[in-house]
Amino acid sequence: MSALHALLDLPETAALSLTAVRLDDWGRTLILHGSASAVEGGRAFTLRFDDCRDMRWRTYVAFEGGDSSATSIVDFALGRDQHRSPAQILASAFGLTLYYGSLTVL
Repeated sequence: MSALHALLDLPETAALSLTAVRLDDWGRTLILHGSASAVEGGRAFTLRFDDCRDMRWRTYVAFEGGDSSATSIVDFALGRDQHRSPAQILASAFGLTLYYGSLTVL
């Protein structure tokens, strides 16, 4: 998961989780809200994928969300923008493969 840690300028030891997923513009924009572990100050981040063309979701029925709506990020591959190669996100509740035009980190 070093690609996401490098992108967010966080140490490899930081645990990352997603707190919300939002689709805008009829599915062309995917916004992922997340946070780093409390050890790292609980820093929040947002990943905004624009000009999305192909999203493939896999949900895991064995996932038990419990009281928290956050899901841990297990693995992250950035891919390449302009639809050249997909980003791949693996979380404890789902997996996502996504072709995108651009990525903005907030």
